[in-house]
Amino acid sequence: MIKQILRTASIIIIGLFLLNGKDDSYSIDAKVIEKSVAKISDNLYAGKFEVSNAMYNQFLNFLRHVNGTEDLKTCLIDSLGWIADKQNYNEPLVMYYHKHPFYYEHPVVNISYEAANLFCSWLTDMYNAFPKRKFGKVKFRLPTEQEWMLAAHAGHPDYKFANGDTVRAAKNGSMMYNFNSVKYFTFKNKSDSALMNENAGMLAPCKSYWANDFGLYNMSGNAAEMISTKGVAKGGSFLDGESSLRIDNYISYDKSACNIGFRYLMEVVKMENGNDYDLKKQ
Repeated sequence: MIKQILRTASIIIIGLFLLNGKDDSYSIDAKVIEKSVAKISDNLYAGKFEVSNAMYNQFLNFLRHVNGTEDLKTCLIDSLGWIADKQNYNEPLVMYYHKHPFYYEHPVVNISYEAANLFCSWLTDMYNAFPKRKFGKVKFRLPTEQEWMLAAHAGHPDYKFANGDTVRAAKNGSMMYNFNSVKYFTFKNKSDSALMNENAGMLAPCKSYWANDFGLYNMSGNAAEMISTKGVAKGGSFLDGESSLRIDNYISYDKSACNIGFRYLMEVVKMENGNDYDLKKQ
């Protein structure tokens, strides 16, 4: 449905909406999109960050603007996911996480696999509609597991995590990832330990912790990330333990959840001159 709408909509209307939509917290254009990705190999680029609430809300606002009722129903955020897991019960997050400006740059979660794919289709058509863009034609999509691991390793195929073989920084011992690190804390009494276990952590802004050598943030930790295989997420999350953060690990899911988001992969199909991208010539 998104593609049909875009084929009949003018570039001017699309551009005006994107720059002047109801939620102006995130102005999106070709340059913004191009700056949001980093090259990982040949014609493949990965999002530097998990998709944020602000960017996803631009997508929802577009669907509302063009009356994309069916797609909007599929793509709406299930905020009740914050209380689906009683261990992570937090009623204020139901009301504020996806709407309050404080959380605009936090990763969007509680969305379905189908919604993530529709977002990628929307972003593909948005980018390819801009007259001033670096690449002739691109396709945004969820990465395959192999592509995700390529992005996470960032040129270090032996790394266990996105920045090496440990979760702590060598220089100062600080945590390099956002995960359930309760066991790393020393408590004075049992009540402190119980409190820490009850509030093990929270999602951090998309640009947090340590970027890997490709400049990609939170490939390990924060929000687990959907890949092209439905029901599989990589990277672990703020709710998961250390082992889930390993690049070779994965977690399974069967519905949207408060700890699962996504980042997009950008595949260059045509170069600036309009020619098909030919790997053999690169």
